[in-house]
Amino acid sequence: MEDVIESIFSDLKKQSLTDFEMVFVNDGGGEKMSTILDAFAGKDDRVIKVEKSNGGISSARNAGLKIAHGEWVVFVDPDDRVEPYYLQSLYDSVAGTKSNVGIGGFRQKDVRSGELQDFRMKENKKEIPLAKCYHTFYGYQASVLWNKIYNIDFLRKNNLYLDETITFAEDFNFNLCVFQKIASIGICADCGYWYIVAGTSATNRYHAHLAGYLRETDRKEFELLRKFGISELELHKKAIRQSTNRTFFLVVNCFKSGNGMNLQQKVKKISDDVLQDKILMDNLMSDKCKHGLKIDICAFLIVNRQIWMLVILFAFLYKIKYVIEKFK
Repeated sequence: MEDVIESIFSDLKKQSLTDFEMVFVNDGGGEKMSTILDAFAGKDDRVIKVEKSNGGISSARNAGLKIAHGEWVVFVDPDDRVEPYYLQSLYDSVAGTKSNVGIGGFRQKDVRSGELQDFRMKENKKEIPLAKCYHTFYGYQASVLWNKIYNIDFLRKNNLYLDETITFAEDFNFNLCVFQKIASIGICADCGYWYIVAGTSATNRYHAHLAGYLRETDRKEFELLRKFGISELELHKKAIRQSTNRTFFLVVNCFKSGNGMNLQQKVKKISDDVLQDKILMDNLMSDKCKHGLKIDICAFLIVNRQIWMLVILFAFLYKIKYVIEKFK
């Protein structure tokens, strides 16, 4: 962790935009982390250290947001990397406009496979209506925090903070609340952010309340789309299209680390989260899209109520996955 946080500190020191403060939150990291942050402060007087007991990533971000003194705020994850133009490009997307939020394209690197993915956008735009451009974003671009810049006064006046009770994809929940309050957004094609995938994030762990979270984010996103003038018919079609992926997420969730369930408990969990959700099941049976072999097999077995067969199949696939990763 020390090398990781040293790297992001080094990246921030190299920013071409120099008039900013770095708020580092020691969220229950102990004396060692406190010493590291003290060393940062000794090297750069723009560093502000916040000490708090462990409360999770949302709690840490809220603590930083509440103490920040600037006009704008960005959220950087310590295990990612940023180019020297990161802050300047995001600031340029909103400077001199009435937009309270800017968004940037980014790149992703998987350190295990070396795979690179490009989520950069086509062009820079200022003060574009959110309703006009929201559908052009990848879900990824809209959901995460670190490719955006937010006006601090706007957030505070609207009491927009991260929900500290949410443990999975809390950033998307926050952004949906933010999007409800804005009319326009600034866009920079490439904000210079590198999202580093290492296989240890919250998305790779089991979440007991994932089904409820997905229903709530769907509700908020559909509310936003209604605000944009999307018809109920189109919203219904969207719900049908995403039902198969939703089901796949819920099934895979039962096989992620930290669940502690045996096969019988996994069968019950999938039955509770999927089979008992009548709306999801109706949409699932209406979905005619092709999503890929694993996802389509998952949907087929769910629709035909073959939960035991599904659980055994995924248990076998994940066993192979863990064996392969062990010997890499």
